[in-house]
Amino acid sequence: MQNPYLAQQEANQWYEQVYLAPGTVSPGDSNTTSTAPCPLDMAPPGPQTGLLSIVMPVWTGGQITKQALQAILDHTHRPLEIIIIDNGSDPEARAAIDDFLQLHPAIARVIQNETNRGYPAACNQGLRASQGRYLVVMNNDVLVTPYWASRMMAAFPLDACIGAVGPRTNYVYSDQLVRNCDYNVATLGAWAEHWHAVHTGTLRTTTKLIGFLMMIRREMLDRIGGFDPVFGLGNYDDDDYCLRARLAGYQLLIADDVFVHHYGSLSFNKNPEAFSELLEKNREVFGTKWGLDLQCSSEQVISPDRVQNNLYIPLLKNKSWAM
Repeated sequence: MQNPYLAQQEANQWYEQVYLAPGTVSPGDSNTTSTAPCPLDMAPPGPQTGLLSIVMPVWTGGQITKQALQAILDHTHRPLEIIIIDNGSDPEARAAIDDFLQLHPAIARVIQNETNRGYPAACNQGLRASQGRYLVVMNNDVLVTPYWASRMMAAFPLDACIGAVGPRTNYVYSDQLVRNCDYNVATLGAWAEHWHAVHTGTLRTTTKLIGFLMMIRREMLDRIGGFDPVFGLGNYDDDDYCLRARLAGYQLLIADDVFVHHYGSLSFNKNPEAFSELLEKNREVFGTKWGLDLQCSSEQVISPDRVQNNLYIPLLKNKSWAM
């Protein structure tokens, strides 16, 4: 029996090739989401052609933001909208956003915040404005790689309970980390393709995905809403989101065969003392919200006898979110 995740990836990659060079092959069906395994003598599932919405808050880092946006254009050949939240950005970052909007008005939109509302609230603004079937929230210091979106979204048809998928990367404090990476920006694409070839068709469940890049099923967003703005500038907002997803019955997956580059903590590293204080504060907020002993895992929240009626976080803008 053929790996159904790999079969769906192949169908999606074929669709990207058609989308990049229209007229070369008939595009075929759209949004076929069969969950049955595919025998080798049968056609693979139809490609997932639904709109992809990418939400990217930007505060600082003009040059890296340009790189991140260009990588999306280079490696995402499918119906796409990019929603950039100008989160009270500095002049260099704002110039990068303006340039991108002028060059790509058909796919890019900008939501303007005069002050930094924080990562969770900014993501919510973008998610509220999104129209896609598949949703991505990502930092502006991430460089995606060939077929990243097509490969990650291939996980969703496997089970309606799969709520979110994350890739592997070089800079993260979780099981998504790949150690001893041997590439530079120029060789990233080739390195990521080699990584895919070695780990092709591999998925695994996890208890947490980090928000540097997370792909979300639309149905899960409708069920649990957005990120909790109580976490201010960010950190522990992704822990909270993943916990709410699991309490709502969704699974979280790591796509072991998808690798992206993450520069990592560029904004927070400018003031490491303030970052440490924010991390500790939000750790306490997370613990208080969920009644957790911070020395223990969040697994103590996931129990049959625990009932949560407040999983949904509204996506509507709220004046109290302003920093």
